[in-house]
Amino acid sequence: MRTKQACIDVSKRRRTEPKWRQLLSDFDRSKEKQLELIPDPDEYKSLKVAQSVACTAIRRYGFNMSTIRENGRLYLVKDLVSQTK
Repeated sequence: MRTKQACIDVSKRRRTEPKWRQLLSDFDRSKEKQLELIPDPDEYKSLKVAQSVACTAIRRYGFNMSTIRENGRLYLVKDLVSQTK
C-alpha cells in the first residue's frame, strides 16, 4: 500500500454548513409558508431530481416541510398542520 498527499484540505470543507441545511433552516425561521425553488441552469438534470434531493435533505435534517412540483415549478411548503399538534 502506498500513500499520497491529499490534494484538498478536508478540514476547510467541513467548516461550512451544507447548502441545503442553510436554505432549509432559513426558510424554517422565516414567516413565509411556501417558497419557490429555482435551480441554477445545469445544477440538476430535472425538477424531479431537484425535488428528490430536497426531500432527502428535509428528512436528513428533520425539518417539518415538504416539496410540491406543479406546472413545471418546484415549491417548498411548511407543514403547518403537524406543527400545531
